[in-house]
Order: sequence, then structure tokens, then C-alpha cells
Amino acid sequence: MAISIGQAAAAFIGLVILWTLIRAWRTGVIYTRGYSFDLEENPMLFTLASVVHGLGFAFCCYVAAGYPPADFLRLIVAD
Repeated sequence: MAISIGQAAAAFIGLVILWTLIRAWRTGVIYTRGYSFDLEENPMLFTLASVVHGLGFAFCCYVAAGYPPADFLRLIVAD
């Protein structure tokens, strides 16, 4: 089974998101869309941004594994 371009792109984006999360956890500052949230100053926003980045990483891993992107939402909000 060959890996498609979309799967390779999703894997690369997932790795970038993972690198961003690791850097944020080590430094205590997460950067997102031009804003930065410091763990000491805004712990709730830092946590929220970490969770959103984690969901993005999970989505990229799901797509890179070969599953259809539309099924990811069904996986999260299963009946």
C-alpha cells in the first residue's frame, strides 16, 4: 500500500504541531496565530491552546494513518 501525498502532508503537519507542543511545554509559552500565552500569566489560555493543538495533532495522525478526515468528527462525538 503506497502512501499518498495527502497522508505525507498530514504526517509532516502533525510533526510540526508536535514540535510546537513540546517547545511550549518546555518553555511555558505557546504561540498561536500571532499571540503568545504564558503559562504563568494565562494558565487557562495556555491549557486551551495546548488542547486545541493536541486535537490538531490527533487529526493529522488520523489522516496520516489513511482514515477519511470526515470520520474524525464521528470518532470524537460518537453516539
